[in-house]
Amino acid sequence: MTTRKAFALVASHRLSTLLVAGCLLAVASPAWSDNPCTVVDNGSGTVDLPPAGCAYLSPADVHLIIDGLPPGTTINAGVQHSEFFNVNRTGTPKTGETETFDSRANFQLQGTGDLSGYNRTLDIQVACGTQVGPRTPGAPTQSFDTEMLQLQGQLPPGDPDFDLLRITAGSGFGLPSPGHTTLTKLPSNNWAVDSFFDITYRIDFVGAPGGPLAGMSGSTTGTIRMSTGLPSAYDIDHFLTYQIKNTKGAPRFAKFGPVVLQDAFGAVKYDIVKPVTLDLPANKNNEGVVDDVTHLKEYQVRPRANSLAVGTTIQVQNQCGLFAVALVKPLSVLVPTNKSLTSSSVPAPDLGAIGLDHYLCYLVRQDAAVQPGLGKGAQVSATDQFQTRRYDLKKVTKICLPVAKSEDPADPSTILAGPNKGTLKPIAAAAVRHSDQYLVCYQTKPSRSLVPQLGCGCDVATDPNCAGNPIAPVQPRHTKVLGVFLNNQFGLEQIDTVKEREFCIPSRELP
Repeated sequence: MTTRKAFALVASHRLSTLLVAGCLLAVASPAWSDNPCTVVDNGSGTVDLPPAGCAYLSPADVHLIIDGLPPGTTINAGVQHSEFFNVNRTGTPKTGETETFDSRANFQLQGTGDLSGYNRTLDIQVACGTQVGPRTPGAPTQSFDTEMLQLQGQLPPGDPDFDLLRITAGSGFGLPSPGHTTLTKLPSNNWAVDSFFDITYRIDFVGAPGGPLAGMSGSTTGTIRMSTGLPSAYDIDHFLTYQIKNTKGAPRFAKFGPVVLQDAFGAVKYDIVKPVTLDLPANKNNEGVVDDVTHLKEYQVRPRANSLAVGTTIQVQNQCGLFAVALVKPLSVLVPTNKSLTSSSVPAPDLGAIGLDHYLCYLVRQDAAVQPGLGKGAQVSATDQFQTRRYDLKKVTKICLPVAKSEDPADPSTILAGPNKGTLKPIAAAAVRHSDQYLVCYQTKPSRSLVPQLGCGCDVATDPNCAGNPIAPVQPRHTKVLGVFLNNQFGLEQIDTVKEREFCIPSRELP
């Protein structure tokens, strides 16, 4: 078995950046120019701050914990943050507002030098306060100054590595942290939010006895620009997958092949056997959706040659942490797809205009010996165009890698069964857009209890047994959607949904 190692999701963001970002996400919300953050109108011609579904990150600057560590040793950190709560606002958008709130940030720590091999995932709750300048609700562009008044949070007692790990920032602590926010009205009536804070921070740490940082302590002060985008800076959505079947009386799918699919492991020819699922973009935990039009349709595949990927173990990171999976065999291909509930004239997606890739999915086996799996009691709330439900996440079922699709002119694709067997089936080429962005799919089922979450798993401090409280009334089963028209590069079909099957999360491999 071979093993491929990994780069942290946001490994360039250091611990100081990381902790600051945890609070900042909840503050205002901007976007990187190539991955804007979009927020719904609050009904008064502007948005509520802190805005739902946005994350503050540092796209340019990098930070380290250095002070107090051995020479040549640093701690790097990556952050994912999309929660804020206990929000209180005084003032109005017209006169300016003061906001206080708590937020949670999930940190991925990685050591270098003498701490090489050190990896930790931490969740830290931080208290934040911001001053937001006046703006004019209803104006198509609203631009105003902001100020981080306070940001502070630290690990609770009892951590095995840190007796103290604390982040402090904001003008209220004598650490000036000015910023600016611009809201731009979109044709959809939502708002593009572009914001930054130039944060002056201080990080204090004391290593715990017996841990890797024992005898070490230090305090690092610096300034960093924090700006916002979509959580985790992914260009693709989460997806809720639905098992499907052919609509009664509709033409049946005819398998065809070969189609050349090339991922990071190489090119292999595949036969496209049958449709399996329809995958809808899902708004997870109110984080928003990148593209609510383009869906994915899954087809079972059969390789005509052995894949070099089989037997490889890869380490992957997403909002649910860091884990390792072994690739067992190629399973399916995901194809960008448009849908209509009423019309067979629905066009196939324009692959030159969308940002979604094709994906080759592999059946996987979790390798707990390399990295642990999903935390106990993990749940997500998901809204798609069919329904809103809360789901339990179980084991990883498959991982889907971006793939280029083409046809071998010397071995063209033909229909392999049915009355049109032997007829040519032209295949349009498709290139990879986001080679570093995968989809990891988890077995899922509607939740029967509401388990408090911290990061991606049960908050054991709130619910030590992760039993949760019963959801009453019980969530209804999926109402089958009949006669859905789907169109993509493989052709038009009409299907019925059966039930939910998996929840897929954007992810990255660690090199």
